Amino acid sequence: MFTINILEGFGKKILFIKELNNSILINKKMSLEEGVHFISEEKLLEIIKSQSEEEYSKFKNIILKSQKVLSQDISTLKKNYPVYTLCMHPSRTCNLVCKYCFANDSKEYLSKKGIDIKMAKKAIDFLVDNYGNNANKYQIDIAGSGEPLLKFDFIKQLDEYCLAKSSEVGKEIKIMFPTNATLLNEEMLEYLNKSSTILLGISLDGNEEQSANRLLKNGENAYKNIAQGAKLIDRPFGIAVTITHINEAVDEVYDYLYKEFPKADSISMQFVRNYDLLSDISFYKINIDNLVLHYKKLVDNLLVHINEKDYNYVYTLLRGSDTFGKYIFRCLKKGLLCTERCGAGKSAISVDDNGDIYSCSVANGDEYFKIGNLDEGIDLKKQEKFRKTNVTCNESCKKCWAAYICSGECLVKSYLTNNNIYEPNKKICELKLQLIKLSILFVEKLKNENPESYKILRDFKVDNTKFDTSLWTINYFLKSRNIQISYKNLMEKVERTKYGIRPDKLKEFIKQYDNDFKFIEITNLNIYSNINYPAIAYINRFKYAYQYLIIEGFENNVLKIRDARNNDIVEVQASEFENEISNIIMSTTKK
Repeated sequence: MFTINILEGFGKKILFIKELNNSILINKKMSLEEGVHFISEEKLLEIIKSQSEEEYSKFKNIILKSQKVLSQDISTLKKNYPVYTLCMHPSRTCNLVCKYCFANDSKEYLSKKGIDIKMAKKAIDFLVDNYGNNANKYQIDIAGSGEPLLKFDFIKQLDEYCLAKSSEVGKEIKIMFPTNATLLNEEMLEYLNKSSTILLGISLDGNEEQSANRLLKNGENAYKNIAQGAKLIDRPFGIAVTITHINEAVDEVYDYLYKEFPKADSISMQFVRNYDLLSDISFYKINIDNLVLHYKKLVDNLLVHINEKDYNYVYTLLRGSDTFGKYIFRCLKKGLLCTERCGAGKSAISVDDNGDIYSCSVANGDEYFKIGNLDEGIDLKKQEKFRKTNVTCNESCKKCWAAYICSGECLVKSYLTNNNIYEPNKKICELKLQLIKLSILFVEKLKNENPESYKILRDFKVDNTKFDTSLWTINYFLKSRNIQISYKNLMEKVERTKYGIRPDKLKEFIKQYDNDFKFIEITNLNIYSNINYPAIAYINRFKYAYQYLIIEGFENNVLKIRDARNNDIVEVQASEFENEISNIIMSTTKK
């Protein structure tokens, strides 16, 4: 069975298919009215065929290829995370008193001391060497309950250690934090402007009137101070916006920030995390209808800029963590099924000053979210409840037509409103469903009226970081021959380009340790039986970088392949591997 939703907007009628994250434009009259329906594969294909023979042929193949995924319980599928995030709070104080700051409600919370550099290094070692050792890269998030620039010496020490650790493991380690930018001085600016490892964000909610929740200690609006500091930064940075009832005009907020701060490469708008009905900045004070109206105006702005070939206007929305931008991105990537809620306790952990590990930095100090300690490791029983939080684990999300675009909400938001991490906030759901509908309609309108721009945006990658498998491959291969050499030494000794290590240079380096090491061209399948494993496969079908895989063995015309990105072993037919991936093997032959 398939879940479909008939959506109408922008003068279009769209059939959206939940299980495929795909949709088609409906041009002819049909019996199904606007809303959600549950239909069989046969009925679905019948409807699509009535609309377009071309779409029918396409969807027949899509459904056929998707059968394997659709037949599985998505909640049981193994999840590999390319990026692991470690959160920590070096500062527990701030020079501003923003009305919606989650830390303002708890003096006890703020009185706790921030993490020191010794504990921070220990936490990084735990993440990189143990908890997330199969990741492609790492992020160290030092946001939280205070202003990070109050601990600038800590930032510099952390940066130095991350650079050294990155060299040791051969993987990228980035530091990220938001700042109110009011404390920036010449020393800080010089350091931050030159840094290639620090991802910088500025907290700002729009123009001066829209930023009225951000206050100095004396109660004055902090906008001018923040804007002045932000304009001194001579490098790309992100802008984090908190939406409340005073800045519901998201189209105006976005347009203003885009024009006023050209250095900003991402603008991320998130809804306030306050659910106190009596609070002046509660989420419930937002007028949802008015907010959605402004999101429609934002779509109009996006279309204008797209028609003018100003794709950066869209990229700036897609590149960060903006809620609406995230939905648009997922709609563009048709076939992508997003089942994970937030990464809390899975791809993200938080460590406090005692070395205690929590699933989320916002919940540091709450025993419910505590899952371990750096000395003792992760308590798997405590962690289990966070691993079972995807959209197939509660009835509300499981039944929802938009589940695989939404992917569920922040666990802390659920906890704050329902006293558990599983059930979503119904009011937030109401808003998200309208934004997802708008995203689908926007993407389909673009696809049908401006296919050139649609393709450009569809091919956009949020993270352009290319994972260099070269060093990992050398290290793994040499270890299999009981030759130990650190990543740091590899980085110093192996000649590399920005595209990775050239095959001839890789061979040249390994020959220092194994003189028989050579290129082996696969001209027939029998050659695989005469190779010593593990072997290295050069991906000569890869156009943009020098990339490699490890071949662990060969049996019954099947190759066992180890991928550097997740360290998993998959089985591939040798003929398929040769034709589609590589026919160049690097190893020794049996004597």
